Amino acid sequence: MQTIIPILLLIVFYKSYMTKGMQASFFLLGHSFINISVYAADARTQVLPLLGNGKHDWAYLLNEINLLNFDAQIGYFFVGLAIISFIIAILLPAHRIAE
Repeated sequence: MQTIIPILLLIVFYKSYMTKGMQASFFLLGHSFINISVYAADARTQVLPLLGNGKHDWAYLLNEINLLNFDAQIGYFFVGLAIISFIIAILLPAHRIAE
């Protein structure tokens, strides 16, 4: 849900030609990717406090697909997605004006 809501908002704003809404959606998406990156990178060490039942979702997911040893790289991947989202959010008005 953390990424689904910003993506759905992005689609709605795109169909409505609302540049400022798309900008906000890309910002929210980038913010979500930052949050995801922190928890994904913590999968092996599990230092961060968890809400709910205390099970680390990312440790479970990465362990199931045999990628637990790559948790830091997966965290960096999400940071990269966040940076791309932020750059698009910044450059979007310039692109829309040029059209």
